[in-house]
Parts: sequence; C-alpha cells; structure tokens
Amino acid sequence: MDLRLLLESLFAGQFICEITDKDAFNYLSTQKGVDSVNNALLPFDREVIQLPDGYAFYLVSKDIDNTSDKVNIRKHFEGCRDHIEPVVSFIVLLTRIQPESGILTVGRTIRYSELLSRVLGNEHNTQQLNQLMTLKLFRTNKTGLDDKLKSLLKGMIDIGVLVEKNAAEMVYQVTGKLDYYHQVMQFIVDHESIDLIEQPSDQSEFAV
Repeated sequence: MDLRLLLESLFAGQFICEITDKDAFNYLSTQKGVDSVNNALLPFDREVIQLPDGYAFYLVSKDIDNTSDKVNIRKHFEGCRDHIEPVVSFIVLLTRIQPESGILTVGRTIRYSELLSRVLGNEHNTQQLNQLMTLKLFRTNKTGLDDKLKSLLKGMIDIGVLVEKNAAEMVYQVTGKLDYYHQVMQFIVDHESIDLIEQPSDQSEFAV
C-alpha cells in the first residue's frame, strides 16, 4: 500500500470504501493499517475513522478547539446541509423509477440506459426528473431528458455518492459516502432544533 497516496486521498476529503479504492479499504480494515495511517497523521491532529456501518473510512480532526479546524468543519457541515435535499431527492427518484430494486444502498449498480428507458414515455417520472433540475447541484441549460438525467448522475458523482465504473456504457456504482449522508441526516433528525448554520456540537465526527 502506497501510504503517501492514501494520505493524499484522505486529505483531499475522499471517503475510502470498497467501491472507490478496494485495496486502500482493505488496508484500513486491518488494525495495522489504521495504526500506520493514524501514526502518520499525528503531526496534523487528524485521524481516520470508520462509519458506524463500516462502509467507508474518512479523515476527521482530533483538535476541535483549533480555530482553523472549526472554520473547515463549519464549511463542511454547511456543504452537507446543502447536499441533503439533492441526495434525498435522488434516492426517492430511483426508488420510484425502479421500485423492484428497493431503497438505494451502497454498492448498487446504476445503468444510465435503464433509467432513461424508465423516464422516457412516463409522464410521472419525467415530472419528477424535471423537478430535480431546479436544485442547484443538478441544474443544466439543456432541455432533453437524456441530458437532464446525465446532469443528475454527474451531480451525484461530484459529491462522491456515485463513481463511474464504465464510461462507455455509462454504468455507475453507489459509494460508501451514501452512508455518511445517512449519518448526517440522522444527526439532523436527532437535533431537529439545530440551527444548521451553526457547527454540530460533536464536531469531531464530521470530516474536515
């Protein structure tokens, strides 16, 4: 395992899972791997932690009293807040388009051609897709349903929920970061009176 590349990925804010980097995920799944990475992170007051359901590893700050880290955590949390509606809307749309596949889960394969065939000729699905285009993450000047669907998938790639597995056939896979958004949504539910502009009380659980 190239420790330098792994550290660079973590510092870049990437979530390491079986889908994004299987070798790195397997390495971090061992105590030796976690210890090696965390020892390298000591000078930076950072550590790598795993999501509760085990789907991904990511970097967090150990010193939440550091002013710079507080600013970064706040920006990150505000970004997550802005992404919650698009993520939820995406999950709902896929559930309606492909009800036989059930709720969206980590590792699921998504094929552009299959989604497009379910949207074309279905007025309800078309309306749902058009509604999602009003969200900033998915917005596009193009008017075709095919381009709108591409913009939708690109938005999910941009925030790390999807990765492209086959560019030619436009096949995508759901990453472990979806579970992170589930954790953020649960945090908001548990603190429903929270001012989302403010920092979470337990900031150490959020990536920086």
